[in-house]
Amino acid sequence: ALRFRSDALQSADHEDIDKSHLTIGTRLPIGALVMVLDVLRGTKNSPPWLGPYTVVRASPGGTYTLRDAAGGLFHRDVPRNQLKLLTGAEKPTDETYYADKILDHRKKPSGLEYLIQWAGYSEPSWEPVANIDDHDLVREYTATLQRLPTTTTTERTPSQPKRAPKPKAKGPPLPPPATPLALPPLMPPAPPLALPPLPPPRGDRPSMEPSAHYVWDNPSKNATMRPRIRITAIDEENATATFVFPDHPSTMPHTKPWTEIIPEDEVPSRHSSRTRPRP
Repeated sequence: ALRFRSDALQSADHEDIDKSHLTIGTRLPIGALVMVLDVLRGTKNSPPWLGPYTVVRASPGGTYTLRDAAGGLFHRDVPRNQLKLLTGAEKPTDETYYADKILDHRKKPSGLEYLIQWAGYSEPSWEPVANIDDHDLVREYTATLQRLPTTTTTERTPSQPKRAPKPKAKGPPLPPPATPLALPPLMPPAPPLALPPLPPPRGDRPSMEPSAHYVWDNPSKNATMRPRIRITAIDEENATATFVFPDHPSTMPHTKPWTEIIPEDEVPSRHSSRTRPRP
């Protein structure tokens, strides 16, 4: 008997809910008046529903196109689970909705919005300025904001004498400033170092005459390895000479400074002190 009574109460509750609400699977009729769930609500004090809006089109995917009271379309198609059908006492009898008062305002990228408490509705909604036809309601809300108490400083009347400042407590006298330290005089700058003059470059300008015989004194090779060369060009500005090897005609020309070119008759003998010992 107890289970039968519990099932009967549940069935009665379900019937009452079905009479006042449409299920998610039920399609909304065109022209129905609905409220939209505010999925971007920032605080708990903000109203959870926006609207009212009128259904103007239903898509095959289950979303709905809505129109506001001013005739503008909602910025997106709304799914069925984010809509609440207004039925009974909540549904207005004409296309004009009356507001009791403005509760708050906020700034959005699209413009200023007001929190409207609608006549006959329990939940307020955010509406743009374009949806408000009663400009007196906006002026009344603005005047209310101007009448709010603000923090002001108390002004002294001319009759009240100005109080003299309290005398400061006298403490011990400050010590005299410290005498600056006497720094020793700076040492005189050291005289510049006298660098020895550079030795003159060895050898004079080589000659390009065919009878002139020269060798290349390569500093990276053994002192006994001084190949004979034949000068083909001389650079006066850079003090260099371009030469080839007569014993090796296929070798590319070389360009070296004059200091590495000496006459063949000035080459020291094999047993002189310039000869490097063999490792």
